[in-house]
Amino acid sequence: MSKSNIISKTGNFIQDNKIPLLYLGGAIIVVIAVIPIIRRLYSILDPSVRGAKDVDSIFKDIKIDMSKTTISEVQAKVMANQLVNYMSVSDGTDEDGIGSVFNKIKNEDDMKLLYVTFGKRPYSFVNGGEASGVLGGVFENAGGYDETDLVGWLELELSNTWLFGDRSTVSLINEKLSLMGLSIN
Repeated sequence: MSKSNIISKTGNFIQDNKIPLLYLGGAIIVVIAVIPIIRRLYSILDPSVRGAKDVDSIFKDIKIDMSKTTISEVQAKVMANQLVNYMSVSDGTDEDGIGSVFNKIKNEDDMKLLYVTFGKRPYSFVNGGEASGVLGGVFENAGGYDETDLVGWLELELSNTWLFGDRSTVSLINEKLSLMGLSIN
C-alpha cells in the first residue's frame, strides 16, 4: 500500500465520519482539559471568607502583659492595618510608613501585642500585598496567596531591600522583632 493511498483513505474516513470524530475529540478534551479547569475554577471562586484568622487560637502561647504595654489594643489594630496598607502600596512598599509604625514599639509586650493583633493574613502574590478582592478574589486565588503572619509579610515585602535600598528599615524592624526573639532576613 502506497503512502498516498493511506493518506487518501484516512482523509476519506475523516470526511465520512466528521460528527462521530468531533464527539470523540470533544470527549477527550473534556476528560483531559475541561474537568481540571472546572475544578480549578471552583477553588478560585470559593466563596469562603478569607482574612485575619482567630489570633487567640493561632498565637495562644504568646503571653502579653497588658500592664507593661505602651500601646492599647485599639492602637495595635490601627498599627497592624497601617502596616498592611504600607505593604500594599501599588508602586512598592512604603518603608518610611513601616518604620513609623515600628518606631512606636517601645518594649517586648508592645511587639507581642502588635504581632498577635496582626495575626495571619492572606498575602497576595498578584497584588504584592493585601488581596484586592476584585471579582470575589478570583485573581488572588488564580495567582496565589499565602496565609502568613507579620514576619512573613515583612520578609515578602522587604526581601529585595538588601539589593535596592538602605537597610535602615530592616534594621529597625529586626531591633523590634528581636524583643520577642524574631527577625527577618
